[in-house]
Amino acid sequence: MNFAKIRFRKKSVILTWLLSYLVVLILPIAMNVAVYDQTERTLKNQIKRGNDSLLFQMQESVDSEIASVRQLVSQIYANVKVQNLFYSNKLNRGDYRYDLYEIIHDLGSLRSAYTSFEEFYIYWAPGDRVIMPTLYKASEEAYEDLYAGGSLSREEWKRRVSGINQRQFILTSRRTDEGKMRYYATYISSFPVGSNDQPVGSIAVMLNNDQLLRTISSIPLFNSGDVFIMNERNEVMVSNVPDEKDLSALGPFPDSHGEKSVAYRGKPSTVYYVKSHNSELTYATIVPDQIVWKESQYVRNLTYFSIVISLVGGALLTWLFLRRNYLPLSQLIQTFSRRIGGLSAKEVNEFSYLEQMLAKTLDEKEQASLRVKQQTHQLGGNFIARLMKGRIQASIPDEEALKAFQLDFETDDFCVLLLYLEESQPFYERIGSLQVEDPAKLLDFVVTNVVEETLNRSQRGYMAEVGDMMACLINLRAGDEERSLRDIGDAAREARDFLLQQYQIGITTAVSGVHSTLTSIPEAYKESLDVMEYKWVMGREGHLSYPEMRTEQGNPTQYGYYYPLQVEQQLMTVVKSGNIDAARQLLNEIIDRNLSQPAMAGEQIRCLLFDLTGTLMKTIQELGETNVDFQSVVHRSFDRLSDLKTIKEINQEMLAMLERVCAYTADRQSEITRKWKNAEQDGFIRSIVRYIEDHYQDVNLNITMIGEAFDMKPTYLSKLFKDHTGEGLLDKISQTRIERAKILLREERMVLQEVMEQCGFNDLNTFSRSFKKWVGVTPGQYRKME
Repeated sequence: MNFAKIRFRKKSVILTWLLSYLVVLILPIAMNVAVYDQTERTLKNQIKRGNDSLLFQMQESVDSEIASVRQLVSQIYANVKVQNLFYSNKLNRGDYRYDLYEIIHDLGSLRSAYTSFEEFYIYWAPGDRVIMPTLYKASEEAYEDLYAGGSLSREEWKRRVSGINQRQFILTSRRTDEGKMRYYATYISSFPVGSNDQPVGSIAVMLNNDQLLRTISSIPLFNSGDVFIMNERNEVMVSNVPDEKDLSALGPFPDSHGEKSVAYRGKPSTVYYVKSHNSELTYATIVPDQIVWKESQYVRNLTYFSIVISLVGGALLTWLFLRRNYLPLSQLIQTFSRRIGGLSAKEVNEFSYLEQMLAKTLDEKEQASLRVKQQTHQLGGNFIARLMKGRIQASIPDEEALKAFQLDFETDDFCVLLLYLEESQPFYERIGSLQVEDPAKLLDFVVTNVVEETLNRSQRGYMAEVGDMMACLINLRAGDEERSLRDIGDAAREARDFLLQQYQIGITTAVSGVHSTLTSIPEAYKESLDVMEYKWVMGREGHLSYPEMRTEQGNPTQYGYYYPLQVEQQLMTVVKSGNIDAARQLLNEIIDRNLSQPAMAGEQIRCLLFDLTGTLMKTIQELGETNVDFQSVVHRSFDRLSDLKTIKEINQEMLAMLERVCAYTADRQSEITRKWKNAEQDGFIRSIVRYIEDHYQDVNLNITMIGEAFDMKPTYLSKLFKDHTGEGLLDKISQTRIERAKILLREERMVLQEVMEQCGFNDLNTFSRSFKKWVGVTPGQYRKME
C-alpha cells in the first residue's frame, strides 16, 4: 500500500480512520482524567462531610449551652422581685435595699442550678448598680472586678449594658491575679424599656472560652483544625487560634450551613460553616486547599503515568491497524475505478464513493418498482370506475385482467360505497406549512387508506375516483347480506369519525344494496348515487343504505304537497303585521304538515319550500317602497337560497329571511303609529294652551279645573303636558298671566290692583313675587323701566 498518495488526499477515509483511532486513544486518557477528577471530588466531599459532621456536633454542644443561657435569662426576666424593683419608683423612695437582698438570694439559687457559667449579673440602670448572686456593687466597682485589664473599656461596657433592645454575644476579657488574660463570650440581653421609654437595665451571662474550647476539643479530630465561633458581625467569640479575633473579611454567610472559598492567612482555603439554631452565632472551620492536594498527589502521579503509556501504545497500534484495514478497501476501489473511474482530489472519500454507487443502483431499482406500482394502482382505479359505469367491453373481465390490477374477489356478492367530501378546507390549512406539492392527492391518499383499512377488517374494498366523489367497490365475504350491510355501515361511520378527528376531513357516505355477479355492479353504483342524492335533498345526516332509503320513502304520493291559497294569504297577512312569532309558527306548521306524510318525496318538499319563498317575495312587493339596505339584504338571501341543496339548509335560510321581513314590517308599523300619536298629542297640547289663554283671568284656574274641562285626571294631564313640552302646567299658567301683565303695564295706565285682577291674581303680594320670579324685577320697577 502506497501511503504517499493517500496522505495528501484531504477527504480520504484513512484520515477518518486516523481521527477515529485518535478518539479511541483519547478515551482512556479522558477516563484517567475523569478518575482523577472524581477522586479529587471524592476527597473534597469526604473532607466536607467530615467537617460538616464535626460542625453539627459542635453546634449541638454549644447550642445546648446557649439554650441554658436563654433559659437563665428568661427566669430572671420572669422574677417578680426583679420586675417590682426595675419597674417601680423605689429608688426615689429609698426602700429598695431589701428588694436587692431578695434578688441576690434568688440569683444565688440560680447560681446553684447553672454551674457551667463563669459569671452572670444584672445591671440596674436607675440605681447604676450591678446585682450578682452573692452581692451587689456600684457599676464602677463591678467593672473593676469583672473586666479589669481586659479589652472592653468602661465606657463601652456601660454603653452596652445600658442599651435598648440588646440581644447579642460580645467578646470580653479580664486579667487574672496571675497576670493571664482570660476571654469570655458574654451574652447581653436588655430589659424592656420603662414607662418613660428609658432603659432599665440588662442581664449579662459570661461563658468561659477555655471551658467552651474544652467542650469543642472533646469532639474527635477538632484538636488539629482552626475552629471559630463568631457572632453576626463575624467577630470571633471562641477559637483555637488565639490571634484571630475578627474574620469580617470572609464576608457574610447567607445560608444556614454551607461552604465557600476564601483566602485565609494568604493561602487559598475553604471555610465550612453552620449557623446556630437559637442564636446569631456561626460555627466555622477553615481547611487550607493544600490538604486536599496533598491527599490526591498519589492519584495525580498515577494519572500522568497512565496518559504517557496510552499515548505511546496507541500510536503504535494506530499505525498497524491503518495498514491492515486499508488494503481490502483499496482493492475494492481499484475494481470500481477500472469500470467507472478513479477518485480525484476533489471527490469524496472511498466509502462515500462506494455508497454513492450502491445507492444509485438501488434508487433506480426502487423508482422503477414504484412507478410500476403507481401505474398499477391508477390503472386499477380506472378499471373499477369503468366497471361501475358499465363501460367494460367484455361482458365479464377475464381472470388475467383481475390479477393484473390485483383485484381478488372471494365471492360474487358486491355493493358500492359512495363517499362525498363535505369539509376539507381545515385539512388544507393544516398542511399549508408543510409545502406539499399536491395537497389534493394527499387528501385522496389519506381517505383511500383509512377507508380501505377500516373496511378490510370485515369485507374487501377497492377505492376509485368517480367524478367529484370517491367510490369503494366492496366484495362481500360469505355471510348474511343484512349483517354485511351493518358491518359496512359500522366501518363507514368509524372511518368518518377517524378522518374528522385526526385530519379534520368531513365525509358523508351512502351504500347500495347487495348485487350478485360483476355485471350488476353498475346497478349497485346507480343505487349508491340515488342514496346520496336522497341524503342531499332531505338533509339526511350519517350513513344510509339503499334498503333503508326505500323503507323511508315508501310509495310516492299522488296528491302533491299541502299549500292552499287561503293559507298563503294568511301567511302574507301575518308577515305584514310584523308578528315574528306568529309567522314562524305558521311557517313551521305548513312544513311539519307536509313532512308528516310518510310518502312525501324530497323533490316535492323542495318545491314547497320554493313556493314559500315566492310568497315572501310577493309580500315584500306589496309593502311598497323599501329602503336600499333592506333590498340588498333580501337579494342576498334570494341568492343564497338558489345555491342551497338540502331541505334543512333551505328551511334555515327561509326562516332567517322571514324574520328579516317581519322585523322590517314591524319597524314600519311602529314608525307609522308613533307619527300618528305625536300628531294627535300636538293638537291636544295646543287645545290646553288655548284653554289657558282663554281662562287666565279666572283666579280659580289651576290643574284641577283644566283636568275637569278635558275630562282627565289632573296628575296625568300635568305629566302629559310636561313630557310633551318640557315645562310644568302651573308654570305655563303663571307664564301666561305674567306675559299679559307685562303688556298691561306697558300699554295701559292702570294701577297695580287693576292689573293684578285683570291677570287672574287675587293677592298683590302673590302677584309681585310671581312677577319678580319670571321677569327679575317688581311690577313697579318694570313700569318705570318701560
